[in-house]
Amino acid sequence: MIKSRNEPVKAGGTYALVIYLNRRCTITVGKLGVYQFLPGFYIYAGSALGGLAGRLKRHLRQNKGLRWHIDYLLQVAAVQGVWYTNSGEPLECAWNRIIVSLPDAVSPVTGFGSSDCRCRTHLPFFTGQPSFDLFKAKCKEAGLPQPESSSARPLM
Repeated sequence: MIKSRNEPVKAGGTYALVIYLNRRCTITVGKLGVYQFLPGFYIYAGSALGGLAGRLKRHLRQNKGLRWHIDYLLQVAAVQGVWYTNSGEPLECAWNRIIVSLPDAVSPVTGFGSSDCRCRTHLPFFTGQPSFDLFKAKCKEAGLPQPESSSARPLM
């Protein structure tokens, strides 16, 4: 669990970045290509088994190299919150299946964040803010560890 700015847990886990984009953008996403991103919310699911706090701090930094697909979107969008759990197993694909099943989810960029798995994308889009409570309930129904939620600010 990420407790506070001064007490980050170094354990690994799975996370979902709740990202808000305030305007339409054309973004070149590395080798994936050029895509139109609409204003609204995006959720990016990933895992960081070597250290959740370190990975989240990297995602929240402004100045960083462009290593992952998500880095390109985060140049123009802001992380509003983080859903996370400390678990020794990678749950990103299981979480992604739940996230894409949430009401109004659309998958605009095939292959985004999913080049190492069989998921269509790890970046569903929502016109309105997705419900953490519904996501948490669906995780419980699926028998997955219960996620927690945090605003982005304490992690910086």
